[in-house]
Amino acid sequence: MPETEQNVGLNPKRFRIPKIFKNRLFIFGISFLLFILGAILLVLLDSENTLRPKWADGLYKWLSTLNLTFNVTMTTWVMFLVVFAIFFAVFFILVFYKDGLRKKNEKHLRKYGEELKPGQRATYSILFFSISLLVVGGIIAGGFIFLNLNGYIKVIATQIKDIGPQMVNFLIALGLLLGIILSVPVALALLYLIFEFFIKIISLIVGGVSNSVMQSEGYQKNSAAAQAAAKDIERAMREAREHAGEAVKAAAEAMANGNNPRSNVQSPQADIVFPALTTIDAKWAAKEEAAKKEAEEKERLRQEALANGTPLPEEDEAPKDPNARPPLDYEQFKLLAYEFQSYLCHQKYYFKINTLRCFIAGLAAARLILLQGLSGTGKSTLPRVFLEYIGGDAYFFPVQATWRDRSDITGYYSDFTGQFKETELLKHLYEASYIPETVNLMVLDEMNISRVEYYFADFLSIFEYPSEDWVVPLMQIQPGTKLPKYIEGGMVRIPVNTWFVGTVNIDDSTFTITDKVYDRAIAIDFNELNLPFESSYRFDPHPITVQELMKMFEECKAKPENNLTPAERKKFLLLTDFISETFDVQFGNRIMNQIDNFLPVFVGLGGSKNEALDFMLARKVLRKLDGKFESYIKDGLNKLTRYLNTEYGKHVFPESEASIERYRRKLN
Repeated sequence: MPETEQNVGLNPKRFRIPKIFKNRLFIFGISFLLFILGAILLVLLDSENTLRPKWADGLYKWLSTLNLTFNVTMTTWVMFLVVFAIFFAVFFILVFYKDGLRKKNEKHLRKYGEELKPGQRATYSILFFSISLLVVGGIIAGGFIFLNLNGYIKVIATQIKDIGPQMVNFLIALGLLLGIILSVPVALALLYLIFEFFIKIISLIVGGVSNSVMQSEGYQKNSAAAQAAAKDIERAMREAREHAGEAVKAAAEAMANGNNPRSNVQSPQADIVFPALTTIDAKWAAKEEAAKKEAEEKERLRQEALANGTPLPEEDEAPKDPNARPPLDYEQFKLLAYEFQSYLCHQKYYFKINTLRCFIAGLAAARLILLQGLSGTGKSTLPRVFLEYIGGDAYFFPVQATWRDRSDITGYYSDFTGQFKETELLKHLYEASYIPETVNLMVLDEMNISRVEYYFADFLSIFEYPSEDWVVPLMQIQPGTKLPKYIEGGMVRIPVNTWFVGTVNIDDSTFTITDKVYDRAIAIDFNELNLPFESSYRFDPHPITVQELMKMFEECKAKPENNLTPAERKKFLLLTDFISETFDVQFGNRIMNQIDNFLPVFVGLGGSKNEALDFMLARKVLRKLDGKFESYIKDGLNKLTRYLNTEYGKHVFPESEASIERYRRKLN
């Protein structure tokens, strides 16, 4: 994590002068206000001033108790005016100097293409201040001449009999004046410092909490989402520039050909942010409207027949198929894997029965199924034919090597068009909400040609939540934006009738699947070609709805004979503890939760508990040994073989034994 993120809240901002105190107009206004207040205060302190109000006597008496009384004479007034005149003169000189130097620098930059050099700046400064001194000296000389011609100099001289006491009076008056005037900003400054102190204390407390939050998994997810959003914006801006360049080029070509490019430009509708999803809404709305009109027409004909006493119109019903299957029940579900295998055989596809059981049971245990292994072993065929068999929909999306984040799956918002660029996967994912009874498989072909944990990270995290929270963020929505029916606040919902299937090739041209992905998926290996065989089971399609399939999953889990007994569970947990201690691998409760969902369905399809445990042990637990080549691993594999033979029997876990043997060969 960057250092700036770690230290958030631990380094409160330093004391900074507000920008307004650096504004020249503000400084001049405050100075002028102080001058007026000073003059008013001297008027109030002048006991001989006939303009002084009577209530000022109380102020004068209070000051006398503090031994701060004095006589405000003409000398005091003159000194007061001289001090503030000098301040204003210096202020205006500096203001004119700064503006003059800036303008001089800008003029020199425009004329010569470079700023003033230090020597030129010094020349300008000497010239400016020399002229300023002459101007100020001329004003002072003119003032003395004016005062001398009118005799004011003699009047002032008679007042200054003893400059010492007059100077003391002036300093007292000036100190008192500044003390009273500055008491307000000093008090405000003290309040600000106290407030800043408490802010620092709170910042230290909040900083410690924020560090804990930043190290949490939720913050990391939000941080990853923020980075993904930044990439979305960067990509949108890049596309906007590309489109803008194309548009300018097309317009130039059109003008060169004598055409008006504006007549051929069709701007998108600004209120349609999701054009493809809006089209899907319109299609299904038309279907619903047509069905509604058809029902209304049938009802109208029926009412007319009843009113006229004529026979009711015959309903156009499809002829019933005598071989049609009844609704799926548990007895039929137990034969589902065998009958599906027979259907595959008649399609000239050959799969082992346990592979089919694992595929169907995997739908009950996870929302992501990984089909990995050799090319040409039927990884893409299995999901497609399964959906043909049960009457669902399978959509194939080839993964690209350039996929890096969520936008490669769902699309992104384009600032140039003002619309969201929907991908094919997003369209089918969205339309799945209109067919809630149909099983939908989103097949990501060659899933690991790019890093799965990059572009599929949001989906992996979402499936950890309850189904009501399965929503994928797409974009920030402005208030009042017209959205498609199933877009909820800029997020698309993943319906419960949808699963993701990833085909994975294991070769040097692809990326390794990480534990994060394996832990959240059911992985099925295709490591060998299957020879042709025949099956005597039914091979006609067996339409199944999502509701029927989920009901069978729950019924399988509800039967005690399909689940692990307490003794069997304890025995398997001891096995996993032995593997964890022997090989120093870690796995959480997720694996046991998946076993609790996978094993009952696998057994309900005609498999055994040991076969299901063997599959999960080999695919979920022993797979964590990939990449471990330490010397102790070989000895640990020998211990594990002896443990399995002792506790479960020899060749009871053939998949696990094959995995152990494969790791042995790697170590030799």
